[in-house]
Amino acid sequence: MKTIVLCFGSEFVEMDKLPIILYRELRERIPSVEFILCDSLNEILDYIDYERVFILDTVKGIKDVSIIDDLDVLKERKIYTLHDFDLSLYLKLVNKIKKIKNLKIIGIPIDYNKEDAKEKIIDILTQT
Repeated sequence: MKTIVLCFGSEFVEMDKLPIILYRELRERIPSVEFILCDSLNEILDYIDYERVFILDTVKGIKDVSIIDDLDVLKERKIYTLHDFDLSLYLKLVNKIKKIKNLKIIGIPIDYNKEDAKEKIIDILTQT
């Protein structure tokens, strides 16, 4: 079963750079999983037909590394301009248009320990 992990984040925003750091380390630790560093939400559409698709991103308001597979639990922000457009809203819109079948989010809490996050993510991705 082909697994792909789409990694989002920013090296320039302290609270959002852990997924980028983990992207570099996890692809060496789990060569059977394809890791893609994403710059745009639109890249998700290129991979929605894969057997197992994960998004790796930081998530505000969680206490532990978590799998989110119900898009309805994602909190939406008020949108005033396109700059306010976020992953939650994007996934909900794409799901309405093109049913996202096998997508799950691996959420990493803000300020989470890198080594703990890495081990938990490895456990998630190597489960059959």
